[in-house]
Amino acid sequence: MKNFYKFIFVFIMLLVAGSCGNKTSFSPASKGSAGNYSTVLKIKDKILNVEVASSSQAMALGLGGRKSMKENEGMLFVFRAPAKPDFWMKDMHFDLDLIWVANKKIVGIDAGVKAPASECLGPGADCGLRLYSPLQPVDQVLEVNAGWAQKNLVHAGDGVYLPNE
Repeated sequence: MKNFYKFIFVFIMLLVAGSCGNKTSFSPASKGSAGNYSTVLKIKDKILNVEVASSSQAMALGLGGRKSMKENEGMLFVFRAPAKPDFWMKDMHFDLDLIWVANKKIVGIDAGVKAPASECLGPGADCGLRLYSPLQPVDQVLEVNAGWAQKNLVHAGDGVYLPNE
């Protein structure tokens, strides 16, 4: 029953977020839509341009509805307190790696998370989408293109750094 209420909450948040319009591509700017902002993030020697989802509305929408993302870009979700958030691939058009971060260290990676089939895209269609959650509480989640973590030899234990850290 608890999962049912989680699902309903996430679904309502996505409906609210979806009514504000979807972006079709990601191009970092200092201040994005819905109050998002962009910054750089460093893992090992790799620099990523990330859009930080800074509101509950932006977090609910995530990258949903976007057609693609450049190779060294991502979306960073920052939580006020450690949590075990559920993520799904609602309205995603491309595959992702989900990188789970706690205390500035990668604690897990769900690599190659598949975008749903085209018939599962759009309002009201969820096709029983799987929920992805970290094994332990995290304070950040980084979404990057599928294969990015493997290509860049990123693993659990690696540090994640934002400017001024």
